[in-house]
Amino acid sequence: MTAVKVAVGLVFVNLTLNLILIWTPLEVAGLAWSTAFCAVVQVLILSRLLSVRTGSLFDTSPAAESL
Repeated sequence: MTAVKVAVGLVFVNLTLNLILIWTPLEVAGLAWSTAFCAVVQVLILSRLLSVRTGSLFDTSPAAESL
């Protein structure tokens, strides 16, 4: 799975949530909620993909802990 596939998939999720939430009592705020939700999900998915491909995202060496 690539970053482009993740982004395209979440665009469709965002569009679907936008169309659903615009008709709820949230109205325009539903658009902001769906966009924020999809952004967080995208960051989590891409972070996981990056850590799988490159190893740990954070430096866990003892030298880094002494700073």
